[in-house]
Amino acid sequence: MPYFSIKQMDTLSFHVPVLGASYAMFIDFIKFSFKDDYMVFYCHMKSEPMTGTLYKTRKNHTSIINFIQDQKNPPLLIERINKYKHEVSFEKKTENLEYIVFMLRSLFPHEEISIETTLYNDHYMFGKCSFHLLDLYEIGHMSLVPVEIENDWFHRHNPNIFTGLLLIARNPYYRYHYDFIELNFFNNLKNDFLKLSFDMLIQDRPNMKPKLSLLVKEMISSIPLKEEEYARINSDWKHYNDMDIRMTDLKIKLKEWRPSYFLKCLSRLLDMFPSYFINPKFNIDIITI
Repeated sequence: MPYFSIKQMDTLSFHVPVLGASYAMFIDFIKFSFKDDYMVFYCHMKSEPMTGTLYKTRKNHTSIINFIQDQKNPPLLIERINKYKHEVSFEKKTENLEYIVFMLRSLFPHEEISIETTLYNDHYMFGKCSFHLLDLYEIGHMSLVPVEIENDWFHRHNPNIFTGLLLIARNPYYRYHYDFIELNFFNNLKNDFLKLSFDMLIQDRPNMKPKLSLLVKEMISSIPLKEEEYARINSDWKHYNDMDIRMTDLKIKLKEWRPSYFLKCLSRLLDMFPSYFINPKFNIDIITI
């Protein structure tokens, strides 16, 4: 294995040309995908190691566990939790990322390996604003675009970045404190995508239910959902005036979606809110063979 200088990567500095903006954010999540399988590592505080779980019940994970255990002084720390589960951790160094890629290439030669890295920081946010989502999309948000990264290892692998957003809107018409829209439009979230509720508004103004239902129905039809999910989501709206659409309900990945019509539909609902909060989220996307 070639030698790579050890470089800490708690924080990554990068520039997104299409947005005309630069950021410095720390790594929160890394996902390695390979041979119809994956392994994920998390870190919720700066300077903490990345930690993930491998399972003996999965064939590819068993191969990885055996590989690490067979190495003398590997840079990955592995600990047996029980008969079927092992915890793996490593320091956030580019050397360790390169080691994992080397390991996966050794175990699964000629297989495509993709790496997704989520970056997080509370310092960058639009805050309270009234931007229309379609305008943000046309600027370059919520899409996969080129990125310039100062870190040599990421730079050498020709990365792209997904310019995601977290949007939270509450208190439509300044009156309905429990009604809201929450949009998590970025990668690596399984259980989140779009949540909304207009139950208080409809109880107070039942005459608005038909108009709202038309807007909601149009918005739902603009989302590339799995066929079996449409009935559940429409039923939730009909009976409870709310809905919860998860990322796993979508039939395509966000980076493959062109969501302009969906954003146009959602913006009509957001027009009922005096303002909303938006935070940018970024996901580095690398494919290597």
